[in-house]
Amino acid sequence: MDKVTPNGIHFQNFGSGEQAVVFIHGFIFDSELWLRQIPPLEDKYRVVVPDLRGFGASTDCDGMVTLESYADDILELVKELKLEKPVLAGLSMGGYVTLRVAEREPNLFRGLMLFDTRATADSNEAKIKRAAGIRIIKGGGLRTYTAALMDSIFYDTFKKNEPEEFQAFIDRGASLKPEGPIGALLAMMGRTDTSAFLERTDLPVMAVCGEHDALTPPAEMTEMMKNVKNGELHIIPDAGHGAPFEKPEECNALINDFLSRVF
Repeated sequence: MDKVTPNGIHFQNFGSGEQAVVFIHGFIFDSELWLRQIPPLEDKYRVVVPDLRGFGASTDCDGMVTLESYADDILELVKELKLEKPVLAGLSMGGYVTLRVAEREPNLFRGLMLFDTRATADSNEAKIKRAAGIRIIKGGGLRTYTAALMDSIFYDTFKKNEPEEFQAFIDRGASLKPEGPIGALLAMMGRTDTSAFLERTDLPVMAVCGEHDALTPPAEMTEMMKNVKNGELHIIPDAGHGAPFEKPEECNALINDFLSRVF
């Protein structure tokens, strides 16, 4: 059932276990990115999947967003639901949010799961690329932008074997109000670097990367995780930047194993 926080963030709540997992979607997705993780988990855990501001049902967005705004929203959600030390998980932009939330309030969480993401801030090249994306969206090219982005996110195997799911992601992204994606691009451009936090935290951290991830490739995620004290990295064969949706069986096995060890 769709619910909403006082801050206007819509979320869905599955299962009734005392041990909770919060999944944060990436750009330009919404909470449906995690549909393939919910069934294997909800019998044992409480699974919470929010729509970040400007995405899915969380439509209250004026286009002026910071990563701190997203972090505020997630922290409010955790406290509003009185979640007792949940595991926080995020993919891509959701990983940025996960790391910043945990940096701000590490004692609220039991562990972190990072999918196809990075801890470093945007390079100058990346900032220029995001600015170009804002220009395209403002010019009415949201569908063109979304289609190109989704093409770079998913690996060829997924696009070939599940063309309807691939097209559905494009359609959902293209149907957003432009303020949501524009705000997200601004937020990602201005985010802080969380590498130092990731290396000093005592929280258990599981990182997962698609073998063919073109946006945060295995070499980059390997570098990100090499000095994490309580960290582990898993490479998912035949997957791109959307590994949990592309290869749910492999990712869900890793998720279940990680959760069984940290709870």
